[in-house]
Amino acid sequence: MSKAFSRRRFLTAAAALAGGAAVLAAYKYKPLSALTTAEPSARLPYYPPALLGLRGNHEGSQTFTHALAIHEKVFTLPEKAEETYDLVVVGAGVSGLSAAYRFLQKQPEAKILIVDNHDDFGGHAKRTEFTVNNQTVITYGGSESLDSPKNNFSEEVHFLLKDLGVDYVRLGEHFQQDLYHGKWKLNSGILFNQATFGQDKLVVLNDNEELNADNADSIENFPISEEAKRALTLLYTEPSDYLSGKSKTEKHDFAETTSYYDFLANTVKLPEEALSFLSDLSSDYWGHTIRAVSVSEALESGYPGVSELGLEEDESEEEPYIYHFPDGNASIARLLVRKLIPGAISGSTMEDIVTAKADYSMLDNPENQVRLRLNTTAIRIDNQADSVSVYYMTQGQKQLHQIQARKCIFAGHGALAPHIIPSMPEEQKTAMKSNVKIPMLYAKVALKNARAFQKLGIFKLYMPTSAYCLLQLDDPVNIGDYQHAATADDPIVVHMSGIPAVREGDTAREMYRSGRRLLNTKNYEQLEQEALGILRTLFDMAGENLDETLAGIAIHRWAHGYSYEQVGLWDSDEEAEAATALMRRPVGNIHMAGSDVAWMPYLQNAIGEGLRAAHEAAA
Repeated sequence: MSKAFSRRRFLTAAAALAGGAAVLAAYKYKPLSALTTAEPSARLPYYPPALLGLRGNHEGSQTFTHALAIHEKVFTLPEKAEETYDLVVVGAGVSGLSAAYRFLQKQPEAKILIVDNHDDFGGHAKRTEFTVNNQTVITYGGSESLDSPKNNFSEEVHFLLKDLGVDYVRLGEHFQQDLYHGKWKLNSGILFNQATFGQDKLVVLNDNEELNADNADSIENFPISEEAKRALTLLYTEPSDYLSGKSKTEKHDFAETTSYYDFLANTVKLPEEALSFLSDLSSDYWGHTIRAVSVSEALESGYPGVSELGLEEDESEEEPYIYHFPDGNASIARLLVRKLIPGAISGSTMEDIVTAKADYSMLDNPENQVRLRLNTTAIRIDNQADSVSVYYMTQGQKQLHQIQARKCIFAGHGALAPHIIPSMPEEQKTAMKSNVKIPMLYAKVALKNARAFQKLGIFKLYMPTSAYCLLQLDDPVNIGDYQHAATADDPIVVHMSGIPAVREGDTAREMYRSGRRLLNTKNYEQLEQEALGILRTLFDMAGENLDETLAGIAIHRWAHGYSYEQVGLWDSDEEAEAATALMRRPVGNIHMAGSDVAWMPYLQNAIGEGLRAAHEAAA
């Protein structure tokens, strides 16, 4: 099976957290959530970006959708509509907001309502703000960057971004590429855990690259057997043609149908300790372990042991991963809201959007031409003769409401669409359910300083078989009035990525489902303990006190994370194209948007699908 869809990278009323450390005895955790606010405060303005604790698919955001999809609850529908619009958009992520914006451009007098089941807009483009020593520190909790805009963005996507004031070249110039390795003289490293490797051990690489042939002497410091060290060293420094004797066609077929894990285990015959080290090499990048990565995809990603197999390599131009706002793609969502609801967010440029405060009281103002209603779940959408009825529930209320609109754009969770749109044809429902989203965690930990990392000499860690596979100091971006930490004495955010540790499954989809089940067995305190446990290990190694440095934590739990993407081991190009073509089909006056219907979890796809749906709906 070939892979035409190129994957690049995954790498996602409130009270601001006051400065001050939690009192956490060594390995006995008092949940830091006791210092955060997970519910709106009656005394402060509604402001979701400052909410800490459990974020992402936060508590309450999935109550009604789970009632529909899991418990098959039947709701009694109201007979009369309370409001009438030209367009209702279900889903206030980047795709839904883009759809609303383009529809308004094509029909300037249109009255539009956007609804979303979360407490903030942006979908997976989530913004988190910490207050540390009276300073606001901004980070992202999901969709993080413009991925390869020069090569991967369509003309229409570029046009929309230009209309929003986004210049990706100028944006890249705000990214301090030389800060950590150059000015701070920090490197990448590997953190081994006691549970798998017998001890907690940090190995710092001698440059800021990932482990490669040039720094493979670091393997000698790994806490694994001498046999495993030798095998790994050979894999990195002297890979051979492990498929010698096969024809070019046989090699190609093998590479397309064999997992990288099986290749290493059965063909290269690596020892188990070496396999454990390599197991999460793909987790942050792909959203699954190397058991779901083909040998061809391993070659595309530059993984060890496959360079001498005689396989054809992808020669497409690589772009730097530097087109990044401090809050990730939440700034794109905020720029769209600024256009849709004038007065909700002040300013006029991509630089000033970063520090501009959104006035959430403006979003659902009855006087708006475009209204945005949060904490609101669409539970059913029905076609009428020349209109659409949308039924919704608002969190904290028991009453079901009906809205009438000429058109509806569904930009929500694709696999939920069959439950919400009962008139959808069966073959389209089957296609929609094929989009099994990737479960994931983004833990964001605010620190008063980065001295522990300076002492250890690291800014990024690969952590095989750990609850979190990647840890790094947040991307260093200075833009507008926002300044990233200039020295290790300044407040900073640590980013941690976790993919639920399900190692096996018949397909990638089953791995994702199993990972989600595992994730749902853990409460916030457990997720927090896993994140802080890793940090505590590092701080102990540095001789620093985590409790005195800790300023806040937000864990973005995405049980339904990024869109499914074609997985070469199980999905052919033909299957992917057929499924996505079905998913995009309008259902009467209901038009389908969102990155889910593209099987592509990237900003450009979210925008592109929203624009397409708007063109259809406004025609």
